[in-house]
Amino acid sequence: MVCSALEFLSIISQKTHYESYFIGEGVLQTIAQDVCVKNMQLRQEDLEMFEDEPIEFMKKDIEGTDSCTRRRGAIELVRALCRRFEERLVPILAQIVQSLCSDGEWMKLDVVYCLVTAIASKTETAKSGATSTSQLINVADYYAGQVRGHLSSNINETPILKTDALKFVVIFRNQLPAEVLVEVVQAADRLLTARLPILHKYAAYAIDKLLLVKEPNGTGPLLTARVVPVGSLLNNLVSGFDKDAKAQNSPYLIKAILRCVAILDEETARHGHQIASKLSSLVAEATKNPADAVHTHFLFETMCVLIRKTESLPDGGLDGELMPLIETILSQDIADLIPYALQITGWWDPSRLISTVSSWLMLYFQLLRTWFQMTQGVENPMTVLLNNMFRRVQFSKTPKFMKHFVVFLCRFAVVRGAELLAKSVEAIQAGMFRMLLEKVIVTELSGLQNMTTAEDKRTIAIGIANILADATNYVGDQYGALAVGVAQLVEAPSASDRPVLSPEEEQASMYNAEGEFTNPYCRLSYAPRPDPLVPEITNFKSRVAISKCTFCFK
Repeated sequence: MVCSALEFLSIISQKTHYESYFIGEGVLQTIAQDVCVKNMQLRQEDLEMFEDEPIEFMKKDIEGTDSCTRRRGAIELVRALCRRFEERLVPILAQIVQSLCSDGEWMKLDVVYCLVTAIASKTETAKSGATSTSQLINVADYYAGQVRGHLSSNINETPILKTDALKFVVIFRNQLPAEVLVEVVQAADRLLTARLPILHKYAAYAIDKLLLVKEPNGTGPLLTARVVPVGSLLNNLVSGFDKDAKAQNSPYLIKAILRCVAILDEETARHGHQIASKLSSLVAEATKNPADAVHTHFLFETMCVLIRKTESLPDGGLDGELMPLIETILSQDIADLIPYALQITGWWDPSRLISTVSSWLMLYFQLLRTWFQMTQGVENPMTVLLNNMFRRVQFSKTPKFMKHFVVFLCRFAVVRGAELLAKSVEAIQAGMFRMLLEKVIVTELSGLQNMTTAEDKRTIAIGIANILADATNYVGDQYGALAVGVAQLVEAPSASDRPVLSPEEEQASMYNAEGEFTNPYCRLSYAPRPDPLVPEITNFKSRVAISKCTFCFK
């Protein structure tokens, strides 16, 4: 009832018809003092949740799940009144703030944070914090007068005020100067050693958001390894997992680790094996006990960045720590982690994987749900790989699999050569390549016209062009059907390509309007995008035409 009443007041305060009810003598004073302030005060159940259920408290406090609470309703009422009666209301609220500050009680100072934030932040988003602020409140002055003192005091005293201070800086991170943000990151580093685990999570939350702040020209991060203690931050963040057994049930620590790893300089990156060791233990734990989905996603994002930062090191990067875990994920068929494992393996230098290629092929066959047994290794791995794919086509094909299978075959013809593709298929059974063209590629081409992106069409067109030009002896009577099919494919409208986003933008897009994490394809934003296939071919349609002529003259 109280929440509904607060929402009702917020709504009618915006209507011109009801303006006289609010501007009457003493009305705004009464609403501010007896309605807003009283409902902003923390209740006993809030304090108990802060102590006993820190993750739930944080979800309500910073993730917006408190939409039906008295405190949230009171904050929204202040914002609504400020939009309509700012010049009348702000002096009243300023007197209330001064009175609450003079008392010095931490619960009253907690209310002050709510009031100042509600007044100063006119609009805000989860991605950017406050996007427009009131001209009547100077957030930098409030930081200097109140926030700095709360962050610099004893790390184990007044923990709620410290969470308020961190949240205030996060909201106004784009309005505060860079030196203030550096100061707050250093304070957050100290708070990572506090007694209460909830302070570790709030500190990590602040680090995550502040390290994402861009320079005014938008060219790069405002805070770099030159101005923030990256080594100390990483040590304290990693230690947070040892201090709290439930740390993997929330994403705050791992997201902060990701931001720190992203700004590692070359010197600090030399100690990447220590971080990788901890990440490996977290992945190993995730293979045994399911962790928070967001935590798991950003754990693998962090691994991607760490691989990139350390791959040029003399000792060969992080293969030794991570490869056994990838094998475990694939061999145990851990469905939630397999997409991440495959994306990471696709990044590694193939020359470093020779010793494990046989076992990895075996794991891939298992993913295709086949029961092929390898005994003395793989003499012709491509023949074995293709044979298992054909089994999948024969017994359990799906439209999605067939699309990717055709793209794979055409990519093979481009990267490894059309003649090798034909010989590998013929090694399974004489005459099978012509059957593959007729029963699979030609048959599927018509259905792929509106299912494929522009890049898919390019791959298929160049692949078929290579088959026509370089595997002429195996094409036989399928030339006409291939030529017509590929011509119709390249002229058909393409399915939408994914927009190119920065890693930070892509991660932000993984949350829906309600703030829920939704990443059904488990795409890692820091995993490298594949290079364009044969970039020297600028006009693939011309390549198809030339291949047709080549076929005719052979």
